[in-house]
Amino acid sequence: MEKYKNNQKGFSAVEVILVLIIVALIGVVGWLVHKNNNTSATTKARPNVSTPTNTAPVSDTYSGWKQYCSAHEKSCFKYPSSWSLTDNCSGGSDVCSDMDNVTVTSPNKSSIDFTSAITGRGGDCAGAPDSNITSVTALPKATGLYLVQFSRPDVNSIDFGVDDKVDGAVPKTGDTGACFMYTAFTAKNTPDADVDFSGTVDNSAKNADLDTALLIVKSYYYQ
Repeated sequence: MEKYKNNQKGFSAVEVILVLIIVALIGVVGWLVHKNNNTSATTKARPNVSTPTNTAPVSDTYSGWKQYCSAHEKSCFKYPSSWSLTDNCSGGSDVCSDMDNVTVTSPNKSSIDFTSAITGRGGDCAGAPDSNITSVTALPKATGLYLVQFSRPDVNSIDFGVDDKVDGAVPKTGDTGACFMYTAFTAKNTPDADVDFSGTVDNSAKNADLDTALLIVKSYYYQ
């Protein structure tokens, strides 16, 4: 009988040890689960912030456009490939020996003329109807030059051109005068000469051509 009692006591000790081990395992598992839950909650709470990059392409308004550069004035402007450029000096005229003269024309027949050295207009302003300046924009690539839009009572079109000053002052919206239709600015590389860079868009072609025509003029720059 004594031997049986000893075995019974020994078995009870083993059971106690197993219980302790199970309790310990439950505690460890519970701690691991608690830690994992806290980690997941922290991850979810943290906002997913992406670092901005500067790799986005910068759009070029003049992408695919052609370019004309003046040999005499050392200046350039751009125009769409769908517009045609005519060199008015290609016939070898003597008047073009010291200047450039080209016309850029749209498929809708809107036109922009560029003449690099005008030495005199004669009586161009005599008897001309008054024109009203409706918009003035500084050229972004040619300091001191302004894109001037104006209306004329005698034509059904929108006229515009580049000017440096009107009666010695910077042109401004609302100015009225007979000679605004003859916009011109002082040549940089031809002494005692003016440059004419002006255009006309008929009202019927306004929606199709005006924005493009103004971009052509705004592209003007010196080499």
